[in-house]
Amino acid sequence: APVAAPRAASAYCARDALVACRAQLSEMGAPSVEESDAHIEELKAAAQRLVAGAAAAVVFATTAAGDAFAYPIFAQQNYKEPRDATGKIACANCHLASKLIEAKMPSEVLPDTIFKATIEIPAKYEKRYQP
Repeated sequence: APVAAPRAASAYCARDALVACRAQLSEMGAPSVEESDAHIEELKAAAQRLVAGAAAAVVFATTAAGDAFAYPIFAQQNYKEPRDATGKIACANCHLASKLIEAKMPSEVLPDTIFKATIEIPAKYEKRYQP
């Protein structure tokens, strides 16, 4: 059965191997381990600054969006200034302006009676909910 080396002896062998590696690196003119570690830390810090700068640029670019042209396309094409003096969009109901409105009223009304008038606008109200 193999005999395990004592702990102190194995640590001594590892230390000798590290010293030998350092000697070989210095003979080849390579930078020391400490210099390499410092260079790697500098690279990590530069990468973190780059990522932080890119994230800041993305946040700035998305929050600095220009004004949206929220007028309907018909208002943009047909009106030089698509808002009325009241501030209402000029063609806000242009989809209803071209449709016929049906009004149902009684043909005769007696005095002192209440009557009912029904006005139908052909719009899809089940699809459009207005606050």
